[in-house]
Amino acid sequence: MNIEPIAHIRTDFPEKFGIPRQSGLVEGAMGRIVFEPAYFHPDAIRGIEEYSRLWLIWDFSENHKANFSATVAPPRLGGRKRVGVFASRSPFRPNPLGLSCVKLEAVDEDGSLIVSGVDMLDNTPVYDIKPYLPYADSFPDAKGGFTDSVEFKELKVHIPERLLGQLDDNMRQNIIQLLSQDPRTRHIHDEERIWGISYAGLNIRFTVKDDQLEVKEIQGIKKIKADAVFLDVDGTLWDSTPLVAGAWTRALKETGIDRVVQAGELKKLFGKPMDVIAMELLPDIDRSVRDEIMDKCIVYEQQILEENEKDISFHGVKDTIIKLSEKLPVCIVSNCQSGYIELVMNKLGIAEYISDKECYGDTGLYKAGNIKLVKNRNGYGLPVYVGDIQGDQDASHEAGVPFIFASYGFGDADAPEAVIRDFSELADILELTDGDASEIDGI
Repeated sequence: MNIEPIAHIRTDFPEKFGIPRQSGLVEGAMGRIVFEPAYFHPDAIRGIEEYSRLWLIWDFSENHKANFSATVAPPRLGGRKRVGVFASRSPFRPNPLGLSCVKLEAVDEDGSLIVSGVDMLDNTPVYDIKPYLPYADSFPDAKGGFTDSVEFKELKVHIPERLLGQLDDNMRQNIIQLLSQDPRTRHIHDEERIWGISYAGLNIRFTVKDDQLEVKEIQGIKKIKADAVFLDVDGTLWDSTPLVAGAWTRALKETGIDRVVQAGELKKLFGKPMDVIAMELLPDIDRSVRDEIMDKCIVYEQQILEENEKDISFHGVKDTIIKLSEKLPVCIVSNCQSGYIELVMNKLGIAEYISDKECYGDTGLYKAGNIKLVKNRNGYGLPVYVGDIQGDQDASHEAGVPFIFASYGFGDADAPEAVIRDFSELADILELTDGDASEIDGI
């Protein structure tokens, strides 16, 4: 018998790992069945819309094996105990045929079938489609073999609020259902391991401890929902390090320290509070003396920046801030000293477009604390923070706020919700929201 695909199904699962182990477990997992030209005929599906569910016979196209194995190790049994291949629904079969019961959502006007509850890899070949008949196909009292005796405990899934707010209701529910089924390789229980599954263009990274699954990050979010945007300064709005390096070198020299401060050195320090910068820059000097020296550095820094007439801002900063301010509040939150944000706003000509600001020098709070302060003071439900180093990301996540990484800046970040390569990209990546995140809870 020759067998050939009558169609292929397009799904949101680009790789095998993480696909639901049975159809229907993730009810919102959608698929589109696209017929091959030879079988693309309106008469072939005449009357199919009268059925609510369909049987699909398809190809485990990524699980073809040359050798026959009489036994398999089902995930339900922990991936170690073996049963006969014909006593399981394992994809590793002599003839790699899959069988799935899916819900028919619609017949599209182009002749494709929209179905839900899919458990198939994207572009899987489909060999046949048959209607599901409740009177013939449903046997509620049937025995389920080892699945009756082995309890399956769903994982409790927690997604941080900063990520939940970026997902619409359907996507949120699909991800929770998908992860609750425990997509891990069953015999590997490493609590420190970060797992990752690809779904609907997203890379979802998570850890599991006991029966608790914790989502760490979701990569690939195309639009970041926000009701306010918070901005870092150095490395995000402008690069003042060449000027500041000269000012600090002068201040050190006048206090008897013969040392040249380099711009590259400051790029590794900027973003940290001034007391931390002082300790790292002058570790061998007594704290009281060090504080006096840094006070002089700040005075000279302010002076040289005030006198500077050269534009040291990154491309598109002023125009983009003006554009953003027409749609949502723009705030500045930094670890800088008192007066620095005001200087930056005046030099860049953006003061009238900034709704609020806060810094370490004014509050004594580090960046995470100031992000929370500005968020709560203004009642923002879903602000985002834009910065350029790992410390910015850490502070943003500590404050429960999504982080957008300015990759053109001074450093790196390992788990941002989004990345911009130019400040002007902010205007396109942000999706406005009413900010009501009060009803979004981790599960």
